[in-house]
Amino acid sequence: MRALVIKHVRREGPGTLGAFLAGRGADLDIREMEGGDSLPVNLDGCGLLLVMGGPMNVDEEDSFPFLSGEIELIREAIERDVPMLGICLGSQLLCKAAGGRVTANPAKEIGWYDVDLTPEGRRDPLFEGLPGTFPVFQWHGDTFSIPGGGVNLAASSACAHQALRVGRRAYGLQFHVEVDGPTIREWVEAGEDELASLAPAVTSDAILRELPVRDPGVRAVAAVIYENFWQILS
Repeated sequence: MRALVIKHVRREGPGTLGAFLAGRGADLDIREMEGGDSLPVNLDGCGLLLVMGGPMNVDEEDSFPFLSGEIELIREAIERDVPMLGICLGSQLLCKAAGGRVTANPAKEIGWYDVDLTPEGRRDPLFEGLPGTFPVFQWHGDTFSIPGGGVNLAASSACAHQALRVGRRAYGLQFHVEVDGPTIREWVEAGEDELASLAPAVTSDAILRELPVRDPGVRAVAAVIYENFWQILS
């Protein structure tokens, strides 16, 4: 199976999700927008679309023209029932492609948080086997609405929409399932100025201090989601 992976910047790749898919025999066609890669004109021959995170927002199409092409590919995935998973920015692009709105969240979520499944989320196959509340790693300032034809699957105390599904198999996750310890350390180092502006509510020291305790639980959640998503693909 060919999986088209849209990677916006070098440090936000498919991570552990990519490793899982490759281990199941998927052929990852990674297009890195920061590196100047082009997008395909359509999803012909593609069995999966992954859209990763990035520092830009969905309305910066003048500065990042590739965003318009991504939105068209996401619309095609919805229309053709090509399975799709968008993470962080990818989830917001899914929302916009489906006619929803992306706005600033009341507060930034950066670091370790708990997410609660909605009643619809508890019934959705993507989250089968997970408890009603589970730990995640977050790094976002915007949030998506739930567009027509969409379903809100999860929420947190600071963000009402943490996961959505549009149609049958187009999913978006506001949180980052794909990260591991080295990735989180890299992000914290690169985001030092942003984190300093949020202190003392959020600090780099606190995120890294909790990493050894929190990471195993977050990775366990990701493993369940990956297995469930693979079943959805099948």
